[in-house]
Amino acid sequence: MNHPLPKRIGTKIIMSEQFSTACARCGLCCLTMTCVVGQWLFSTDGDTRPCPGLSFEEDVAKCAAYDYAIRRAGEEQAKSAMGIGVGCCIKAKGYMGEEETDYATYPPHKKRAYVRTLLDGRGIIAVRKREG
Repeated sequence: MNHPLPKRIGTKIIMSEQFSTACARCGLCCLTMTCVVGQWLFSTDGDTRPCPGLSFEEDVAKCAAYDYAIRRAGEEQAKSAMGIGVGCCIKAKGYMGEEETDYATYPPHKKRAYVRTLLDGRGIIAVRKREG
């Protein structure tokens, strides 16, 4: 039997036109914050880094919160609540040499390689504290 997710995460998110670059499952989002499903599931706030539900299978990010949401509410509601499949929306600057680029536009293999450098302790990430 399917059960609804908490009301605050039950709103459908429609971003596919705004974020046209597909998610590469690199895990950078989950390294920098915990989504609302993760906040609810792990009793934490959005500033918890990395998300307690983040794990990796080789260089591909896995999400325990998403797996839980599927079991609890079904795949479609889980995708809707978490924005799964709507595209990469991370607002981050990437640097290749001295050229600044938009991280969201990196090809999947470059995103996963960048996250690997972070996990290996060879990279750096700066996160701005959210207002409010």
